[in-house]
Amino acid sequence: MESYRLLEKNRILAELSSCRTRISRVENQLAELKKSTDKEYISAQTEKNQATMSLLQEKVAEFEQRLVDLAKGVLDEEIMATIQNNTSLVKQKNEKSQKKKAVKAENDAKNAKTAERQHQKNREIDYQNRVTMYEMQRAYERLCDMDFPSYLADNLRDMPNNKGYIWRGVWYMGRLPPENNGVCVMYEKQRGDVMIIHEYTSTEHVIYKKVGKGPKQYMSETARMPPRWRR
Repeated sequence: MESYRLLEKNRILAELSSCRTRISRVENQLAELKKSTDKEYISAQTEKNQATMSLLQEKVAEFEQRLVDLAKGVLDEEIMATIQNNTSLVKQKNEKSQKKKAVKAENDAKNAKTAERQHQKNREIDYQNRVTMYEMQRAYERLCDMDFPSYLADNLRDMPNNKGYIWRGVWYMGRLPPENNGVCVMYEKQRGDVMIIHEYTSTEHVIYKKVGKGPKQYMSETARMPPRWRR
């Protein structure tokens, strides 16, 4: 307790010193006013300074009495209450600061995980793009190496763009404007004078088989999922 009394005593002495310094300054100002010849100004300033002097003297008297009360132990309860209040405020401030730090740490951890996931996702996308480009390049090179039959190429010149041939897995489309019937027809020649005919619509894929000049025969039918923009 003695250390708290000493702290309070030092605080009171500092306040007393400040008040006495201000009183001395006011006294000097009052002395300087006597040199002025402006009676109205002197009266106004004197009244103002005297009011200030009165307040300062009251404070000096209060602080001197507090020193007496402090020495008698009268202020012990007040000092302890102030200390407890300040301690509580400091504790609340520290708890608030710790909570803010905890929230920041949690947010930083979440942001770091999000950034890492995004980085990993970007790497995967970049890898897939490179794989796709590689596969496209390889496919293009294979296409260039293919010996597409000239008679089929000649036929494509007279076929609409919604018809064509499937040659070794590659689609070759006709060069004329497409027919507006919503059907894509692809012919796939196979060995033994066999032609597989694929008919595609927005909802189904129907496969026929044609041998030589005979009629086409139904083989199978598969439902197709319409494009998203048509749903």
